[in-house]
Amino acid sequence: MAWVLCHGVRCKIVCRIHVRRTDKVGAEAAFHSIDEYMTHVEDYYDTLEKRRHVDRRRVYLATDDPSVISDAKRKSVLFLLLLFCPVAPL
Repeated sequence: MAWVLCHGVRCKIVCRIHVRRTDKVGAEAAFHSIDEYMTHVEDYYDTLEKRRHVDRRRVYLATDDPSVISDAKRKSVLFLLLLFCPVAPL
């Protein structure tokens, strides 16, 4: 189980995704929207919640593309997003 600081509080991270765009799309991999990733995250949490209590649906999102951050914030209102993008202001 991974932990991060979230607003000064230590939080469990249950689900982590890494969206790579700048060095993979077009060369080695196809483009996938944040909606595609989050569909899998939703399915994961739906299954997990059948087995145990989940206090908050947290997703650690790492990416190399700043536009993924803004897109995820706009579309993922059911999740607490913990974001990492070394080239973008959070």
